[in-house]
Amino acid sequence: MAERDETLVSADGRRARIRAVGPRLLVDIDWGHSVERWEQALDSAEAAAALHADYERRLLASGFAPQRSLGLDGRPARLGPAAALRVAERLRADGDALRAAIIEADARDDRAALAAALAAAEATGRPVPDGIAFLDAPLSRLGGYVWAYDDDGAGHPPAVPDPVWAELRSSARRQPPRELRLQCFGPPSPMLEALAAAEVPATHLIVSAPTDALIGAEAPPPGLLALTGTRAVLGPWLREPASLAALEALTLTGGGAPLDALRALPALRHLGVWFGTRGELLSLLVDPLVAHLETLDLWSIRPPAPFAELLERRSALAHLRRRFLPGHRVSAEVRAAFAHWPNVRFVGFDRREVLGHDLLRIGYPRALR
Repeated sequence: MAERDETLVSADGRRARIRAVGPRLLVDIDWGHSVERWEQALDSAEAAAALHADYERRLLASGFAPQRSLGLDGRPARLGPAAALRVAERLRADGDALRAAIIEADARDDRAALAAALAAAEATGRPVPDGIAFLDAPLSRLGGYVWAYDDDGAGHPPAVPDPVWAELRSSARRQPPRELRLQCFGPPSPMLEALAAAEVPATHLIVSAPTDALIGAEAPPPGLLALTGTRAVLGPWLREPASLAALEALTLTGGGAPLDALRALPALRHLGVWFGTRGELLSLLVDPLVAHLETLDLWSIRPPAPFAELLERRSALAHLRRRFLPGHRVSAEVRAAFAHWPNVRFVGFDRREVLGHDLLRIGYPRALR
C-alpha cells in the first residue's frame, strides 16, 4: 500500500502522480506530448518518503500544484482540506466526535451534514471546547501535516529564540512536511531563519505579534499560501505584493484592508476582514477586488454589520462560493432576509461553524489554546 500518494496538476493540463510504496518511489508524469514513468528502489521507506517530498517540491516549483478543484480563474488551488480531515480523524479517535463531525462537514462543504453537526453541538447545551488538545503542543505532527507555534516569548529574552524553532528545523530536515502551519507570537526572525535553514516552505502563517516593528524589512516565507494578522503587523509585507505571489488566503484580524495592495496579489482567492468598521466594509464591498475572490469572511462580534448593503449587492456577490457573515447576537429577522442566498453562513462568537475552513485557510482554529 502507498505510504505517500500525491497527484499534481498544472494549469495547462499536465499531470503527475508520485507514490512512495515501502522503499520504492514510483513516478508517472503526463507531459502532454509524452508520458514519463520510472521507479527507484531505496534503502528504506524513510528514504523513499524523503525523495518523494523532494521530487514533489521540484514539481511545485515548475508550476504544478496538488490536485484540487479549479478556481474561478481555471488554475488549480493549492489549499485543500486534507489537513483538516486528518485533524477530524484524530479528534474522533480521541473521543471528540462533536468537533470531528463539524470539521469533516465544513471541510467537505457538506451543508446538510454541517447543519446536523451544529445542531448536535447546540443540543448539548455546552460551548464547543476551546483549542484542540494535540495542537496545544508547540510542535504537532499528523503524518505530513505539521503545526508549530512559539510560546508567547514566555521565559525567553529577546536575544534567545523560542526552542520550538530549533526543534522544527531539526524535525523538518528529518521528515519534510507536506504542509506547515505556523503561529508566531514573538519576533519572526528565529522562525524565518529556521525555515531557511531547514529548506522547507511554510504554507500557513499567523503573525500574532503586537507591533509592526517586529517585522521591519524581513521578507515573508517564500511560497506562503495563507497569511493571518493585523494590517499594522503585516503592512510591510502587504506593501511588497511580489513577495506574496502564491498567497491564496489572507485574513486581516483588525479590519483596515489595504485595497490597493490586495488588488496586486495575483493568487488571492479568500479574504477575511475581521472586526472591520462599517465604512471599511462598505468600501470593500464596492471594490473590484471582490470580483476575483471565491470566499469572503466578514466575521465580527461587534455590531453593526452592513446587512442592508450586502442585500443590495446580491448580484455583485453572486459569484462567491462562500460568504461568512457576523452571527453573534444577530436577529432572526436578519437571518431570514438571507435565507434565499446560497452559501451564506452566519458565524458565531467561537467560530464553531467554520472549524474546517479555519484549518484550511488560516492554519489553526481561532481558539488555539
